[in-house]
Amino acid sequence: KAHRSTNPERSWTFKFTTGSKPWLVHYGFSFLPDGNDKFFTMVAPGGDDGEGAGFIIQRSNDRKDNQFEPVVSFTYRPDREHASAWLPYFTAGLGADIEERLVFAGLAWVIGDNVNIFVGAAGQEQTRLKGQYTVGQLLQEDLAADQLVDETFDLNVIFGVGFRFNANPFKKKAAPVPTTSTTTAGGSTSVTSAAVGQGGLLGFLKPF
Repeated sequence: KAHRSTNPERSWTFKFTTGSKPWLVHYGFSFLPDGNDKFFTMVAPGGDDGEGAGFIIQRSNDRKDNQFEPVVSFTYRPDREHASAWLPYFTAGLGADIEERLVFAGLAWVIGDNVNIFVGAAGQEQTRLKGQYTVGQLLQEDLAADQLVDETFDLNVIFGVGFRFNANPFKKKAAPVPTTSTTTAGGSTSVTSAAVGQGGLLGFLKPF
């Protein structure tokens, strides 16, 4: 933007602006189909002693309809000032719970900067039958369900919604600072916070 002065010397003033930030951060929730394979062992019939001939690996049909995961998404929208809620934008993110190891990328529809609805492909850990086992295999010992599977990183479909906050809503709040109260002989009460003393000590030690 240039501004011409009315001064006869015709001086010019230039003003440069960077515009709005193109990246939007949203905190929300996602839904994914349950892609975990589950297995169990059952007693195999046919033993001469009447107790069975071993244990057979079977696939379990007990699978959840979907998984529910908190997520953080980053949506790139360069034209924020003239954006339309009907246009999809690139978005990517990860699970708020680091232990779940969930990452995703896809398209998001942003409504007024504060809400986004997204769909895409996600990579997450899912359980699969270990390579040394097959369904119907006869085992000589009974194994627990978690002994039959390995966790592998595989693709899945993801759908979710996110909201803008001033701070991360999934971050754990700090523990309250303990306080002590002292009553003087005159009846007045003073309250002292332990954090004040600690802060003063830390501030004193910081230069060293």
